[in-house]
Amino acid sequence: MKKNDNIRSRLQSTESSTNDGTKNYHKSEKVDDEKKDAVPKRTCGVDLAHLTRKVSLCSIFICLLLLHFVAFSFNVLSFHASKQNETLISASKSFSNLESQTATENTVEIPWEKYENCTIQNRPSSPLPNNELASTSTEKPLWAPLFPNSLDDKLLKNLIHQLTGLSTGAKSYYAQRKGLRKCQSETDDDTTVLCIVVHPIIKTNPQDLTSLFNTKVVFFIRNIITAFPVYANYKAIKYHSHPPNTQISVEEWRKLRDLYLETELKNWKEQLYEWKKHMKGLYDVALYVPLEQLMDERRAPNVLQRLIHELKDSGF
Repeated sequence: MKKNDNIRSRLQSTESSTNDGTKNYHKSEKVDDEKKDAVPKRTCGVDLAHLTRKVSLCSIFICLLLLHFVAFSFNVLSFHASKQNETLISASKSFSNLESQTATENTVEIPWEKYENCTIQNRPSSPLPNNELASTSTEKPLWAPLFPNSLDDKLLKNLIHQLTGLSTGAKSYYAQRKGLRKCQSETDDDTTVLCIVVHPIIKTNPQDLTSLFNTKVVFFIRNIITAFPVYANYKAIKYHSHPPNTQISVEEWRKLRDLYLETELKNWKEQLYEWKKHMKGLYDVALYVPLEQLMDERRAPNVLQRLIHELKDSGF
């Protein structure tokens, strides 16, 4: 009996120790699994978390470099722009100073006080010495093309009268009356020197009238910058009931400018090409008379001398 009890107690102690060992073994396995979970994950031997941190730092660094580069480029461009502006401003100032210096050098002080009470004792003779012969001249008139209303007809007629002694020396091609048509008069005392025409803006066909006109042409020209506003103002007065001897309003002028400037600039250029190139072989532009020079007290005498020379050569 005692032996059996001893054997049973030994078996129980062995079983309990075995169970405790099994429990301890399972606990150790769990601990090992937890430790394995705690170890950072690696892919192909690379630490992903560490790599992610490096990539983030590199991205931030690159962004900072880009911002610095953009700021530097902006500063460089601003510097060059400021330098260019300074250069332009200095050049403009130099040009203005040069213009003012030139104007000062060319300015002649006229003592007007000496001429306030002067009287003309000897009137100069006409530039063309024999007015009687000129008044009965049978020479063919010269064409005088110009842009519409760029030069007042009365002014041109008075000018030719003073130069030739002919009161009707300049006529408009479009003026007609008894005994006068196309600048051709039936009477000997109504000689035409210049025939004012705006061809091809208004078609006239001078190429069909070569037998009636001199081959020389005197072209009166005016800058389109001033010629077009004068023409627009004239049309407003003549066709749109604008008060005579007044200018149209600024708003009306801007409207006309936006609508018609491109067309009139084209007409202005085509008139030059027509008489200079298309009429070549039939007529020759012997003289250009710029209105700006004609109205300049310093340059007008030279222009008038050349005009007188051409009229003399044409027999007037």
